[in-house]
Amino acid sequence: MPVLVTGAERGLGARVLAQLRASGGEVRAYLDAAVVGDAAAATLRSQGCKVAIGELDDEGHLEAALAQVHTVAHCWGGPLHDLDEQLTVAGTLASALLGAGVRRLVWVRELADDDANPYLALLAEIGELFEELPVETVMLATTLRHGADDPLTSRLAAGWLSGSGVDALAAHAPIDLDDVARAVVVADRQRGTAGELHLRLGLRGPEEMPLRTFLRRIGAPELTATPRPDRPPPWLVDWLSHPTGTAGASLVSTMAEGASPVPPPT
Repeated sequence: MPVLVTGAERGLGARVLAQLRASGGEVRAYLDAAVVGDAAAATLRSQGCKVAIGELDDEGHLEAALAQVHTVAHCWGGPLHDLDEQLTVAGTLASALLGAGVRRLVWVRELADDDANPYLALLAEIGELFEELPVETVMLATTLRHGADDPLTSRLAAGWLSGSGVDALAAHAPIDLDDVARAVVVADRQRGTAGELHLRLGLRGPEEMPLRTFLRRIGAPELTATPRPDRPPPWLVDWLSHPTGTAGASLVSTMAEGASPVPPPT
């Protein structure tokens, strides 16, 4: 039975889609109509993928795309998306996959936990929603994800945090998007589990470093530079100020097999 990937138009979702295609299974992509159009869909179809384009809060359209799907790899969302919209999409996805008879949900989220942070509190609420579903759920909670085509990485590299007051010494263990994508594919392969499975795993990168070091490695300007007009929201600055070593300590801590380090300074 096929796998459907949300957020397949770029970043993590695109990498998950590529690795699933390489494994030889049947793959479907649900593309966000607000981001891409028919050209992107045509490209994926030429590569052998079934593609649907629509709004992620359109339950009827989403349920139709999920017909005969075994696993949903939910890669849409993250710190650049509106918080209320993410909760709406999670509720719509939950209803649609139940209606379509989907048997497994794999969801990628942030590792940190903090109810005082609006973004992290949202993730906890979505996690509770998914854990109540009568389907197998695998939540892959990761440290700061990065990649050459990742929108958040691109913003950080462009100096988005300049002048924000973020904690430059907060410890992070950044993880490459390719390693997270491999973990998603592995989670999909573990089929045939008896009973309901609700698994929550933490994924960390191979090297812990201060946030300042990570920003330097991706080519970002110094944090003391002139603030940008499009400043990040306070909750994002707070989230990045969380040290990896303490946030999310209750989760299983592991590293994707063959994890790649943050690229060295050039």
